[in-house]
Amino acid sequence: ITREQMDDAGMTSVDDALRAVSGVTALAGGSIGSNFYSRGFSMQAQVDGMTTPAGIDSGNRSPLYDTAFIDRVEVLQGASGLLTGAGTPGGTVNMVLKRPTRGFQAQAEAQVGSWNERRVVGDVSGSLVDSGNIRGRVVALSDSSDSFTDYVYRDRQAVYGIVEADLSSTTTVSASVLTQKDKSRGHFGVPFAGNGSDAGLPRSSFWGDADNLTVRDYTIYTLGLTQQLAGDWSLKASYAWQKTDNDIRNFSSLSGSLNTVTGNGLSIGSRQRNYVSTLHSNVVDIHASGPFELLGRTHELALGLNGTNTRDENAGTGYSGNTPINVYSFNPEGLGPVPAGRPGTSAHTKTSNFGVYGVARWSLTDSLKLITGLRVSDYERRNLVTGTVVPHETGEVVPYAGLVYDIDSQYSAYVSYSD
Repeated sequence: ITREQMDDAGMTSVDDALRAVSGVTALAGGSIGSNFYSRGFSMQAQVDGMTTPAGIDSGNRSPLYDTAFIDRVEVLQGASGLLTGAGTPGGTVNMVLKRPTRGFQAQAEAQVGSWNERRVVGDVSGSLVDSGNIRGRVVALSDSSDSFTDYVYRDRQAVYGIVEADLSSTTTVSASVLTQKDKSRGHFGVPFAGNGSDAGLPRSSFWGDADNLTVRDYTIYTLGLTQQLAGDWSLKASYAWQKTDNDIRNFSSLSGSLNTVTGNGLSIGSRQRNYVSTLHSNVVDIHASGPFELLGRTHELALGLNGTNTRDENAGTGYSGNTPINVYSFNPEGLGPVPAGRPGTSAHTKTSNFGVYGVARWSLTDSLKLITGLRVSDYERRNLVTGTVVPHETGEVVPYAGLVYDIDSQYSAYVSYSD
């Protein structure tokens, strides 16, 4: 999904972009975002080709990634074990961030919409020295809106900055920071009657705690090095430190069977702190790629290593009990303070996923390419409270093979295999 497509369609989050991808299914989750599936499995995420363990959907802990920082969204459907190692076989979403430009450019964007939607984006890029050897770019945004549902809102603040410097004609280094914070009050929808029919309740009605607050934020610091080598080869090394926080307060959910005659039958279960979590990740990616000649044809080879080391801390409180309600007299502001409830679960784990890989793209004919690859991975998940290590895999071999046939300049047919 290109930058032009996102601009033309007014896509303001990666959620919007993924809904435009053929073969990707979105399971709506209200104002907190959606869960995405490809070929029946959930999808994983990358930023500039580097894994983001926090993910992209509401089943994970990140905010909805905003598109203001993104040049394009790439989607690989199917297993990406060659470059990812352990993960889900549905597909991988790669968000490619904007880069600095040598020439000066500036852009401002403003949107207004229903339910008090207000969005302002500023994007400034250009050279920081006359030679153009040092370049920078800054993107900042503020985006907020209410909803057709009472009490529901979203407020987003974010900024992205990157600097690139040419140390020589063949060496470029870069440093960037991306941070986004979302505050919201979500909603799961209007309840149906006990028999599954429409209960006739107003579509604007809110069925939860008016004091609910969800805060999600993430920060990514990245360092990069690109080195041009002999024979049109290049080496690229990247390191990223990522942190994602998720805090859900005064969470509530409905249960029971609604009697539309009396309005009774439903109860609201509440938690003081449904989920408090922090993910710290160190991500490394180093690879070299370039052409080579064999049997009179030019082929391509890439060799690399990458991986993540992630520390996950999360906790919460148990349900404080169920409060019976009547749908015809329910007041979201009348629930009162949520008691602490029984002790909830907590976890403190460390997950390591590293591997080395090689992949060759063989030019069999001008239209037919054979891709072969192999990855060897180590994976470990350690409970830092008990010391338990489950699972633990060493030297896991992941093969890859694929054929791509170019039918014409626009269409290709392919078949591939991976784990």
